[in-house]
Amino acid sequence: MASLEIRNVIKRFGAVEVLKNIDINIDDGEFLVLVGPSGCGKSTLLNAIAGLENASAGDILIDNKIVNDIPPKDRDIAMVFQSYALYPNMTVRNNITFGMRVRKRRTAEQIEVALDRVAELLQITPLLDRKPSQLSGGQRQRVAMGRALVRDPKIFLFDEPLSNLDAKLRVDMRTEIKKLHQRLGTTIVYVTHDQIEAITLATRIAVMKDGIVQQFDTPQVIYTQPANAFVASFMGSPAMNLIPAKLGDEDGNLHVEVIQESGESLSLEIHKPEDRLRAHVGAAILLGLRPEAFGDQEHSVGINESVRQFSSPVEMTEPTGPDMLAMINLGGVEVTTRLNAATQVRMGSAGHFTVDMSKAVFFDSESGKRI
Repeated sequence: MASLEIRNVIKRFGAVEVLKNIDINIDDGEFLVLVGPSGCGKSTLLNAIAGLENASAGDILIDNKIVNDIPPKDRDIAMVFQSYALYPNMTVRNNITFGMRVRKRRTAEQIEVALDRVAELLQITPLLDRKPSQLSGGQRQRVAMGRALVRDPKIFLFDEPLSNLDAKLRVDMRTEIKKLHQRLGTTIVYVTHDQIEAITLATRIAVMKDGIVQQFDTPQVIYTQPANAFVASFMGSPAMNLIPAKLGDEDGNLHVEVIQESGESLSLEIHKPEDRLRAHVGAAILLGLRPEAFGDQEHSVGINESVRQFSSPVEMTEPTGPDMLAMINLGGVEVTTRLNAATQVRMGSAGHFTVDMSKAVFFDSESGKRI
C-alpha cells in the first residue's frame, strides 16, 4: 500500500492547459475515483500519476517520495486499461505472467505461486489455458485485472475498465472490484465518467470539470452537500433538481418562492435555515432537491415539521419497478420526483406531493456555488 499526493499539478499541451492546479491527497489503502464528463482531464491526471505524461508544473508523490522524474516502470504501479490489451496469441496464464517473466525479478516458482493466488482471487483458474478469443468480455477484464494484481504493486490505476461491458456485467464487475479492494486494502485510483460507479466504489471522489477539481470529498458528502450546481447536477441518477427560485423572509421565517406551471407562486418554508442564507433574502437562487426529497401525499409516512405539501400537474411518469418517477414543472424547469411504486399519480392529472425541505440545498444563481 502507498499514500498518494498530488501537489499543484498543471499539465499543458501547447497553449492549452488541461490540468489546473490539481491538489489531491489520499492515504494508504484508499479508493480514489476521478469522475467527470469527457474532456475534463481525469485520464490525463491518471497518466501523469502513472508517468505516461509529464506534469508541466507541480509534484506527484508516492509514499512521500516525489516521482516526477521516475520512469513508469520504476514507480511500482500497475494499470488496467479501458481496452483489455491482451495478447491474442497467448493463453490466459501467459498473459498474466508475461510482465514478470520479461523483467526476470522472480523465480519460476514465485511466478506460479503469484499466478495461483490471483487466479483464485479472480475466480479464473479454469480459464488459465484458454486464449482471449475463447473468453467473454467479463472474463477478459478479469484477466486484464489479474495481470495488474499479480505484480502486487503499491498503487493500482484503473482507466475506465468497465466501459466496454454491457449493463449487467458492469454491475457484476463493479461488485468484484469493490470486494477486491476490501480483501487487498491496496491504494486504488479509478477513472470513470459514470457517477454511479464513483459513488458505489470510492472512499473519496474528485469531481472534475475543465481541468479543475470541483469537489474532493466522501461520496456521501458529495451527494448530500454538493459544492456547486455542476456537482449537484452531475452526481446522482436522476440528477439533483435545480429549480430557479427567490428567497423571502416573512416575520423572520425564511422561505423560497417558486413559480408553478400555472403561473402561481408556491411558497416553501425552509426548515431550520442557516444564518448565511439571510444575506440572500430577496435574491434569485437555485433550489436544489434530490428526487427522493419528494413524495406523494397518499404514501408519505407522517408529515413532520420539515415536510411541505403542494399540488402540481404531472407531465410524465416513468415506472422503474421499485419506484415511480414523476415529472412536474417548477420554476420553469422539469423536476423529477421519486415516488412510491404504488402511487396513484398519473400523467396528465394533478398530483398531490410532499417535499422534505430539510433535504434542500441552495446555490447562488450566478456563480453556482452552494450558499
